[in-house]
Amino acid sequence: MATTLTLASGSGTLSLNRFVQTSHFTKEPSVTEADDNVTSTTDPEPVDPYVGRVFNQRFRVIHLIARGGLGAVYKAEQAPLGRVCAIKILQPRYEETSPDEFNKRFFLEASIASKLTHPNNVTLYDYGHTKDDIYFMAMELLEGKTLAQTLHTEGPMDEERATHVARQICRALREAHSLGVVHRDIKPSNIFLTQKHDEPDFVKVMDFGLVKNINLQDDGLTKAGMFMGSPKYMSPEQIQGQVVDARTDIYAVGIVLFEMVTGKPPFDRKSSVQTLIAHLNEQAPTLLEAYPSCNISPHMEQVIYRCIAKSPADRFGSTDELLLALKGFRGAAATATISNVSGSLPTFSSSGLQRFPGSSTSDPHVLMGQTGSDGLTPAAVSAAIQIEKKARQRRVLLGGTVAILA
Repeated sequence: MATTLTLASGSGTLSLNRFVQTSHFTKEPSVTEADDNVTSTTDPEPVDPYVGRVFNQRFRVIHLIARGGLGAVYKAEQAPLGRVCAIKILQPRYEETSPDEFNKRFFLEASIASKLTHPNNVTLYDYGHTKDDIYFMAMELLEGKTLAQTLHTEGPMDEERATHVARQICRALREAHSLGVVHRDIKPSNIFLTQKHDEPDFVKVMDFGLVKNINLQDDGLTKAGMFMGSPKYMSPEQIQGQVVDARTDIYAVGIVLFEMVTGKPPFDRKSSVQTLIAHLNEQAPTLLEAYPSCNISPHMEQVIYRCIAKSPADRFGSTDELLLALKGFRGAAATATISNVSGSLPTFSSSGLQRFPGSSTSDPHVLMGQTGSDGLTPAAVSAAIQIEKKARQRRVLLGGTVAILA
């Protein structure tokens, strides 16, 4: 494709990363703190200025769902349809960008997000900017749980269920990639599982970069020479500051698949820096090493290892290829399917991934910045330290109803 707009950041692109992300919201306290100077009473509940307000003459705010450092998400009703939806209300900070640049980024990325219409992507209904400098986005309100919450409460999935989820993720990404959009932050907390009609585990891919970290306030640094993502799911090219493409998302899908069938990601070290280094230099364990009770076909294991190849050239070339490989599982059907996918599958043994046939020593991507002996750029180390700090401060919003925006 001629132009790639990376909604979740990338040097040389316009990006609003992690500005307000659902998993970073904290619930409003139900009890107010007592005034330091009054021992017998508590302060009155503050009046929320947005409850009852109507945005764009259509979206009436009903009540707060969650709040983050740079904004909040509310339940709202759209007139005249009477449709219940979610509305994100953003209060920009201009420490890292000018008001004009923020406005430009917001409307550019919102216009592209509005083009994501696949059922596995979240629908954006409307967006805008008010005279009192409030940016807002109205989107569908989802009920259910994230994949991260599901794995935490239910444990690893069987192959059929994991394949069902992974294929839907791929379909959502296929649409984004066709628009030149690379997600760059596929992970279980950005995969929402809801129910559509009688279909359980209906996937909605969240957080396609719209109004994310415009101020670089969160766990992905995005300026030139820096990177954005979550260490447990980041590809080597992200970590090293290289150009990314669809294969970067495919790497993350492979990591998520590994976690779905084992209950843990393949690279999860004590610190973010150690995790990043592991992505660059260490072999992934076999599924049985990660989860001795794992009952996954050799076909699925090969698919996973091809997704998480260190070099993008050794991965599936597109989500279409990965979808084809995931079309069948177990037995002859799976073998027949994988034989139609271009490229070679990795060989592996009890010691983990060994080699990818036809691997190239040259990387097709342009390296940005210098790397140390461990392969990490100084920016990556700096970002990882910030990620550790933010992770300690973060509280995750849990609950049955979550409003999100891809």
